[in-house]
Amino acid sequence: MPQSPREMGTTVVFDPRNAALSGDAVAAVIGERYGLRIADVDLLPGELDVNCRATDIDGTSWFVRLSPEPLDVDSVEWQNRVLRQLELRPLSVATPRLIPQRNGEYCSSFPGRGDRTFLIRLTSWVDGRNASELGETTRSYREQVGALAADIVTSLSPLNSDAHGQRDHHWAAVASGASIRSTMHAASWDRRQYLEHALDWFDAVADQITELPLSVVHQDLHDFNLLAKVDDHGQPYVSGVVDFNDAVLTARVAELAVAASYATLRQPDAFPAFCDVVRGYLRHETLTAGELDLLYPLGVARLAVNASTWTQRSTGENSAYAHARMAATWPALQSLLETSPDAAAATLRSFAEESQESAPSGLSSAPPMPPTNQK
Repeated sequence: MPQSPREMGTTVVFDPRNAALSGDAVAAVIGERYGLRIADVDLLPGELDVNCRATDIDGTSWFVRLSPEPLDVDSVEWQNRVLRQLELRPLSVATPRLIPQRNGEYCSSFPGRGDRTFLIRLTSWVDGRNASELGETTRSYREQVGALAADIVTSLSPLNSDAHGQRDHHWAAVASGASIRSTMHAASWDRRQYLEHALDWFDAVADQITELPLSVVHQDLHDFNLLAKVDDHGQPYVSGVVDFNDAVLTARVAELAVAASYATLRQPDAFPAFCDVVRGYLRHETLTAGELDLLYPLGVARLAVNASTWTQRSTGENSAYAHARMAATWPALQSLLETSPDAAAATLRSFAEESQESAPSGLSSAPPMPPTNQK
């Protein structure tokens, strides 16, 4: 007789906000709807959804996303479309693969405790360690991050003409002004000065954002969504990217702005680290003059959103996750604010000119990175 999840040692999982789920319930619904026999369910950090790692009796891991309902149906379908597009045009690194249920659907509702219901979605598990664990990175690694940002823009571009269901949100780089203003009250007086400085830079270019080219982007290439491995020579490389739920049709340069700003975390010299990511991007995609001018203030403002938001959310049940998300942000933000937007734009424009001279016949798509296995 097949073992029950409890008999197989399922770890009890609960929603830290309302204790609405158990490991038994998650394992049972996966078994019923996906036909998988789950041995262990482990809770993962998350912002809004309840995320779990489920391991079946064969040792294969799966990522489980449990979204509290009610949800916007169009937004869920948009998120699923993004993942399906990545299957049609795969990236050079591993990404989650959406797993259909037995009935062919990609998601369905199930009850938690009390009157709570959740939407369950299952994807393949993407192996690798969070890039946040790497500490100081290499120039080669940061250039790979830039190349990945370019690769994502290309991969998701077929969705540009029909982005129905995508939504604006707090983390959108183009909305950084409103996001900083709504959260900066929680910062200490000395740190609030950094937020105001970044906000001034954003406000100075805000009117130009609507003139920028649009594209569907991941929008959240931070160090908790990038996965990394170490090669045989001990060098880190990008092995995967996860969490495409915030993908949105927005200013194309936002992808690079977010990736470059977060790549400065834990680095001894923030602006050179930012530049490494831009170089990696420009080897594979071009930027307009307007994008080059707004890239730096948008990136710095997005980093300020991270610092301000997780400071505001640093109390309560999710405090450990909040502190982890902002621990390295404040030093990087302070360092980046030492380079003016004008000086940054001049440097970035010189990189673009160098890239055009080295590839006069056009730029290729992002090259393959070191191979990685995706379960």
